[in-house]
Formats: sequence, structure tokens, C-alpha cells
Amino acid sequence: MLYRNEGGHIVLVSTLAWKTVDRLTLFEQLMMYLSKHRMKTLQMKVAPNQANSPLLDGFERVDELTYRRTFSYPVALVLGGGGAHGAFEAGVFDVLKSRGIIPHEVLGVSVGSINAMSFMHLDSTISHATWDTLTTDVVYEVPEVGVSRVDFSKTVATHLVGRHYFEKESLRQLIYPVVAHELATPRLAEMTLVATELPLLRPASFSVTDETTADELTDWILASSAFYPVVSPVMINGKQYIDGGYSNNLPINIAADHGAKEIYAVSIMDGVPEDWTRPDDAVVHYIRTPWQFGPLLDFFPDLSGEYVTLGEIRTKQVLGELGGYYYALPADVDVSWLGGVQLVKWLATDPVTAPIANALTELPVWLAWQQWLARDIDPDATGDEAGQGLATIERLARLLAVDKLQEYDLTTFVAAIVAAGRTNRQALPTPTHHLTRTYILANLDVVLTGVLYLLSKSEKTSRISK
Repeated sequence: MLYRNEGGHIVLVSTLAWKTVDRLTLFEQLMMYLSKHRMKTLQMKVAPNQANSPLLDGFERVDELTYRRTFSYPVALVLGGGGAHGAFEAGVFDVLKSRGIIPHEVLGVSVGSINAMSFMHLDSTISHATWDTLTTDVVYEVPEVGVSRVDFSKTVATHLVGRHYFEKESLRQLIYPVVAHELATPRLAEMTLVATELPLLRPASFSVTDETTADELTDWILASSAFYPVVSPVMINGKQYIDGGYSNNLPINIAADHGAKEIYAVSIMDGVPEDWTRPDDAVVHYIRTPWQFGPLLDFFPDLSGEYVTLGEIRTKQVLGELGGYYYALPADVDVSWLGGVQLVKWLATDPVTAPIANALTELPVWLAWQQWLARDIDPDATGDEAGQGLATIERLARLLAVDKLQEYDLTTFVAAIVAAGRTNRQALPTPTHHLTRTYILANLDVVLTGVLYLLSKSEKTSRISK
């Protein structure tokens, strides 16, 4: 194939193929190749006897024997389930929209289906109003489901054994008028949700159409978010349905089947799906937080506000506007001096921290430190010195409970860590005797004690500021 690329506009000059190759299949592969590389148009001339060729399906005639195909890359926003953590998705939507990333379709599961319904008109006003006021009483008609992990487990076990379910009538009364309002005007984005059919535990998708009624959509939203066995199944057309997360908590495959090429998948409950195939030209941008959120089924407006902010921060990080993994740092932040052997060299510069540096040169200690640190490295990033340095300083900030909702530059981040170190010093070990290999292996965070000590020295902070 010989072609000219004029800023993404492809002009096909000539092609050559073996006679035994199926031309239609070959041409489909060419279209996939150009789509994968996000070309804008393809223009070509054909012979007079090819004007009615099936190869020209999808092309428009621009001149005599000259045809052009325009490529499109529909955007889908996939919102996974996550109970009370769903406010995170509102923050994600706001940032994507403000950056001109407008979904053609919004797909939701469980709480994601509630958010998806409120995003059909590409407006998050109703979503924010909901999260600002949503409480456990409204959702489950009880003051608390299980704030602690132990209480939550007891609630699930009790409901499973006793078949006593929370009803969702209060939630229905909250959702129905919103659904009716959203369906009253033409939607600006398509909407699909996923529930799980009982007892087969197979996914059941439902897409909104012009004929969808408020009662119908409300039923499907309640079904998609019916966290069994805490909540009773929802009966629709003679079948029982429960939370869509039991069968497909992140329906990226459905988005791809519907033609999406740019898929923004928000996962607030678990990782990413593994066993699904996608077209070669479909790109998935995963947006998931590394932070551990609070109670899953207990709704608190204050926590919801935090989740919104964390959704905004994480989306900016995924888009490359911010650096960091746990914390909002500059996109070009460089803390490689805290990674790999650079950390050892830095610790060795001061007699107070030199024993820690010396211990890190021992292979068992070094391997244990690397494994301990690897838990905090962004899985989508590299594990080089820059990645290790970021994991080191962010682990220190987390142990000292540095505010995770602020955006920092390197100077203000170091200052926040040092300030937190003064008030929360007990979060780190303080060795009172000679550092042995056994002690360090049992207290690897003593390395962070050394890092905090050096950061706290004014001359080092000033040098970092430059």
C-alpha cells in the first residue's frame, strides 16, 4: 500500500495484493489499521468498473471516481458498581466533560446505573445534588447497614440465612421523579445498564429508547443496584434480577460491541476485567483509585464529597494533567532521587541516616524493601527510579495522613509531609538502639523515618524547592 498522510487525512495512491487474497477481507484489515492509528479520512480513486464495489460501503463520492471515508471514534463512559463510593464517578464525569471528552453512550452497573441515568443529558447537577443528600436511611430505610467490615459481614450473613431483605421503596421514591424528568426531554447520550438474572447469574443489559417509560427504567435501575442478599431481588417481566456487579461489574465489552472506540472505564470496586476480547482499534482508559474508601453500603454526604474530589484528581492524573498516584502532584514531578540506589546514596549523606543506607545495601533487606514498596507503585507505570521514588514519598505521606484532597507542587508537598511529621510522628518507628537486619526487616518503614528526617532539614527542603 502506498499512501500520503496529510495530517491524518490519508490519500491512497496504489495498492498491490496477491490474487489469492480475499480483497474484501484485506480492505477490512486496512480500515482497522487506519482506525487503530486514529486517522481522520481515507480518500481514493477507483477504476470505472469498481464504482459499485462493496469495498466502497461507508464511502461518499466526492468527485468522479473519487471516494472518501470519514472515520469516527465514539466515546463511551463505563461506570462500574461500588455502592456508597459512586460519588467518585461524578468527579470523573465533570473532568472529562470539562476537557471536551463527551460520551456518546453511558453504561452503568449498580450505583453506576444511577449515575448513568443522571448523565444522559451530559449534566451532573442532579448527580451532585443526590450525593450531597444521600444517606443510608434513604437507600435502605435503616440508619446503618454495617459501617465496619465486621458489622457489614454480619449483616450480609444475617440476610442470607434469614432471607430478610431491605426493601428499596424509599430509593424508588427518590429515583422515580428524577427518571421521569430525564426521560421528558431527548437524551444527549445513549444509556445502557446491566443487571444479573436469577438464578442463572447471567448478565442482562437494558438500553434506554424513546419508548422507555419512567416505571420501566426505575425498575431496571433498582434491579441493577439490588445488592443481594442485603436487598431483595427485583421482579421484571416475571424474572428476578439482582445487582449487575455479580455478572459484569465493568461492561467494557458491551461498550465495544456498541461501537465505542474510546472507552473511559471507571472501576471503584475491583480491578479490570480480564476475559474479554476487544476490537484492535478500541482504546480503554481505566480510571480507578488506589485509595481505600469507607463503608460500601452506608451513605454519608461528607464522605461522598471526598469521593467526588478524588474522582476529579484521578481523572486528571489519567489524562496526564497531574502526576502522582495517590496524591495530586505536578505532571513533571521528579523524585527519582528517592528511588533505587539514589535513595541509598541520599541516606548515606547524613551520619544520622547512614546506618539505614548501610542496611539497605544488604541483599535481603534491599529485596524486602523493594517488595514492600512495590505495593504502592502505579500498575500502569514503570518500576524505575522515578516510580520507586514516587512510591516512597507517597507512602510516607500516607503514613503521616497528609491531606489527599489537595493539589501540590513538590515544595508544598514536602512542606505538608514535614508538617504532618511534627504532629503525627508516632506513625513511624523511632529506633532506640543499633539498627540490625532483623529490626529493619520487621520495621521497613524505618527507612521512611530516615527520609522524613532528611526532608525536615531546612537546607534539604530548600534544595528540593529549586
